[in-house]
Amino acid sequence: MKESDENENVKKEVQNGVLLESKYSLISKQTLNQKDNVIWNILSSGRVPYEGLNEITIMNILYQISSQNMCNSEKTVKIGERESRIYSAFIRSKYLGFGHGVGRSGNLEDAQPKSAGNAVLAKITTRMVKNLIKRFGIRSCEDVCILPYATGMCLSTCLLYLKNIRKESEYVILSRIDHKTIYKCIDFCNLSCFIVDMIYENDELYTDLHKIENLMKEYNTKVTCVMSITSSYAPRNSDDIIKISHLCKKYNIPHVINNAFGLQCNYLCKEIQKCYDTNGRIDFVIQSCDKNLLLPVNGGIIFSNNKINMKGLKNYYPGRVPIHAYIDIFITLLELGEKKIMELRLKRENNFIWLQNKIKLLCNKYNLSLIKNSKNKISMAINLNELYKYCDKENPRCINLLGSMLFYRNVTGHKVICSPLLIQQEALKKRDTIEISDSTEIKKTETQKDLINDNMSKEKNKETNIMNDILLLNKKNILKIGNKTFPFFGTSYDLYPYSYIAFSCVIGIDKTELQKFVDRLDDTIDYFIKKCQKKNKKEIKKEDAA
Repeated sequence: MKESDENENVKKEVQNGVLLESKYSLISKQTLNQKDNVIWNILSSGRVPYEGLNEITIMNILYQISSQNMCNSEKTVKIGERESRIYSAFIRSKYLGFGHGVGRSGNLEDAQPKSAGNAVLAKITTRMVKNLIKRFGIRSCEDVCILPYATGMCLSTCLLYLKNIRKESEYVILSRIDHKTIYKCIDFCNLSCFIVDMIYENDELYTDLHKIENLMKEYNTKVTCVMSITSSYAPRNSDDIIKISHLCKKYNIPHVINNAFGLQCNYLCKEIQKCYDTNGRIDFVIQSCDKNLLLPVNGGIIFSNNKINMKGLKNYYPGRVPIHAYIDIFITLLELGEKKIMELRLKRENNFIWLQNKIKLLCNKYNLSLIKNSKNKISMAINLNELYKYCDKENPRCINLLGSMLFYRNVTGHKVICSPLLIQQEALKKRDTIEISDSTEIKKTETQKDLINDNMSKEKNKETNIMNDILLLNKKNILKIGNKTFPFFGTSYDLYPYSYIAFSCVIGIDKTELQKFVDRLDDTIDYFIKKCQKKNKKEIKKEDAA
């Protein structure tokens, strides 16, 4: 028998299951057929499977896709400068045969013939993310772009694209948010910003729509975009994106939404969809992969209802995109499955309410209070002003010790912020003390007439002098980002009256972990109070001894 005939017979036997015992051959064929059906269903529908897949099935899918790359063929002769030559076996195994990037000759959407597998993976992953966003309630999502860097650089990419379209523009309008990344993005793009202070009302921070509209009227063609923020740490609320979208439509100004960790939140997804439903304007919505899809920090997602805008953005992007973000998203979504993803979103909502109730009980124990945040459904904050009964009232920043104590109890992700209003009040007290001391010296050397003239001059410039003195006394805490200076960075409002601790309830966290946080926070507050009381007793004893 010829060798070719023998090989053909073996092939037929494998196909017919003859190499296995007859009772197992049917099961084997069914299993292989099932896996083939899974692959083709995913490729044809572009949807996340309802039930999650196991690791072997996912690996099989990935290897079948990457086998379409010519670099993985034993017969290919590779003589170019980018031919997926990877020295480390560990790194080769990490990338599963996807050694090339996504795109061709500087165009993100163009397929590279020699890396067809990469193009297939990128397109199917993008379709899966798009359909998932629609499943989250944002039905108007029409196109998606996955970029290989986190939220900040995704924002910068959008800003540079809009700046290129609006040639005369040089400003970004946004409600104040005390997060460095946003201002660094604007500075990176060589743009300036108009920062509109939030409105403080009934213990909440709201968007000042009136001031935003006035700036839109005055600077119109010079505005690159209005940037609104949905997800942020409490006590800042989400911006009123619906009304901002209507203003952007009215004045024909682009609208970019920073939805960093908002894709996991049903409330924010509904707010974004309402913008579309009410005919508002949104050009781009940006979110992080890691914060919303349980991934490492590796990429960002941009979507829009405007396919022309998205095509322009993709064409504007220079060069290829690394494949790692697509691989991680693809694997995670297949392993989770749509059912699990939706369960985790619902679980997060329930956990948020559960944590709120636990925190309220904790607050009652120490006479503290949960700060009201009607438009923030991810983060919450506790008003800590009551703790100043126990610690150094002359140094409001002593409250920051609470954050450090929590960190040393292995709690991460929280923020303890000292009230800027308390800092200013303390600075004024120091200023008054200095003034009294100075005026005593002046009285010894100056006449009454000189004093009257001096007092009139001081009264005239009183407000300016007060602020300058406050800034001088607070000099070491002033933050400068680009061309903007923030005297009291942290609360998104310079006169915020409460010191607070903020924390979040995000996707993937469970009640066991939340309960541990509540217990450690309870323990830390108790220790903080006792430590302060002990310190106060020592100081009283010293005074008595003196």
